[in-house]
Amino acid sequence: LSGTMDSERQQIMTNKLRKTRSLMFHHEMKLKRIKKIKSRAYRKHAKRRKEKNQLTIAELEELDPEMARKEKEKQEAKRVQERMSLRHKNTSKWVKRQLRLSKNNPG
Repeated sequence: LSGTMDSERQQIMTNKLRKTRSLMFHHEMKLKRIKKIKSRAYRKHAKRRKEKNQLTIAELEELDPEMARKEKEKQEAKRVQERMSLRHKNTSKWVKRQLRLSKNNPG
């Protein structure tokens, strides 16, 4: 009697593992397909979809003020990084001032 219970449990675990592996495999294949897409239009639409699904700062502030503060800091850091990158040459007044200030105040 206990032998049949063990074999049933083993069968259930095997099926669960098989299903998990299958889901992981299909998810990886989907990500590979998406990664290969070079279309600017597709990237633009994907970015818009992603932004649409995220909560806005105002909505987040109502729900969780601490999380909203962290999100604001993260966005500001991202903006600073983008402004300092080579894409936006280090020629603007803002970047020059930030570089000058960062030498005096590391961190």
